[in-house]
Amino acid sequence: MSSNAKISIATILLITAFTGLISWISFNARLLDQIARANKQKNGQVDLVKLDVAYRQQVRTIVSRLAEIGDSAAEHQVLELRRELLDLFVPGKFKQLHVELVFALNQRLEFIQRGDQEKKVASDAAINKAKTEYSWLN
Repeated sequence: MSSNAKISIATILLITAFTGLISWISFNARLLDQIARANKQKNGQVDLVKLDVAYRQQVRTIVSRLAEIGDSAAEHQVLELRRELLDLFVPGKFKQLHVELVFALNQRLEFIQRGDQEKKVASDAAINKAKTEYSWLN
């Protein structure tokens, strides 16, 4: 197989994975909206503060666990962290952060699966950028 074909296949796989990720996040956002509407009808208001606090705590734990396993992370560990991240309800103000963190975990997986050091560097850079922009991640 030529290198151009390999690059094309890799590009298609990345685009497919990213599209799936965006769809999953969109699904979670719609689900969160449905839950918020149901809670509002039941209680008269949505407790966005609790949602915000819970999200921050859960994401901080996931990022901490990734730091703990560091460079020795096994594929199943990163897959588990990504699954946990994708299972979270995301407050609207953190959607961009959420996408960036999931993408960083995807890059970490590519590093583990293919040994592409650039993916690890990109993953680390994305996580460090998120920690800088959102000090509560530290």
